Amino acid sequence: MSGNNFTCRDKYYNYGSYLRSRGYDKEICSLVTDIENGNIPIGPITPGNCPNPTIIEGNVTITTCDGLSDTGILRVNGGTIGTSTSATPLLDAEKYGLQVKKGAYISGPIIQTSSDCSHNNYFSAGNHIFNDASMGCLSTNVIVHGDISANHFIGDISSSEITQLINDVVDLSGVVYDLSSIIQNYDISFSTQDLSATNLNVTSNINFTQNPIVTNDISGTPRTLVNFGETITILDASSNSGSPGQQDISFNILYTNIDNSLNIFQDNKIDFSNNQAYFENSILEVSYSVKANFSNNTDAMTVSFKDVDNSSNEIFLDTRSIKKNLGPRTICFGPQTFIFKTGYSDNNHIEKQWTLNYDISGGTIITSDGRLTMKQKSLV
Repeated sequence: MSGNNFTCRDKYYNYGSYLRSRGYDKEICSLVTDIENGNIPIGPITPGNCPNPTIIEGNVTITTCDGLSDTGILRVNGGTIGTSTSATPLLDAEKYGLQVKKGAYISGPIIQTSSDCSHNNYFSAGNHIFNDASMGCLSTNVIVHGDISANHFIGDISSSEITQLINDVVDLSGVVYDLSSIIQNYDISFSTQDLSATNLNVTSNINFTQNPIVTNDISGTPRTLVNFGETITILDASSNSGSPGQQDISFNILYTNIDNSLNIFQDNKIDFSNNQAYFENSILEVSYSVKANFSNNTDAMTVSFKDVDNSSNEIFLDTRSIKKNLGPRTICFGPQTFIFKTGYSDNNHIEKQWTLNYDISGGTIITSDGRLTMKQKSLV
């Protein structure tokens, strides 16, 4: 037998001693063997025998020894850390040294240390709440010495304060609904409606779904300014003559940042009708510039848009005439402003296709370097 100093009696002084005690000795020896092998429960405790576990029915309370505050400690040295990874965080979890199946209520601090950085802590509950005023702490801080990755929504953490942001936030691919906490090291505060910043450095694009609003106070008078989202298109119309009469002007895209531009500006037409979604709820400012040489005082030049389906329907940008024989001069037509929004008379213009047109009277006007500039400002 092992684990204690008890040995079964196998020697007697004489035959009479053997006859008197052999039965008791056998029973005692069997009892001790059964206890060591875990065959006999001791109250609520059913002893185990490796690798079979010891089973305790009921509660267990571990207290300190009188006057010794560093006693009453439960240490678990068994189990194995397993071979889990970030892709398989629960692999070998049933082999960890402490298995708590019905939750844990801990009133002191929790410290997890490991020199093995290849494993992960895994949290699968629906919510993780870091604060409870009833427990004595008015607020709870979250300190991260590393990266934060999120692939879903970040909800409301408005009552938290991030006091340290040591490394960059590398991936915040979810939607930030409300980030009203303060990132102190960067002097930035966020809320659902407002973003205020002392210093804000951005090295990539910021995408707005609505026009940003600027509010400030000038001499005690508050004012609100809207930063309109804008597209700019410049069409090159240099390859056109200045012959008398009306003529459609050919053009090429010199520059544009508008989506779907190849479909909007094709075949020397400006096609609003098939691309209305790109222009509705916006303001369009149109101007035209060209280098021209007038040879007669009666010469005049008009630039307009003409309806492809109805040539009598015309939008005049402007008419210009200058003194003859001054040599080439750059003249500008417009700008004209159109409001493409329900309730405004201009709105029906985006239901049509248009050509760019010259109307020259009095004689030939030599032209070059013609450019049509269109600035679109979003009203959303």
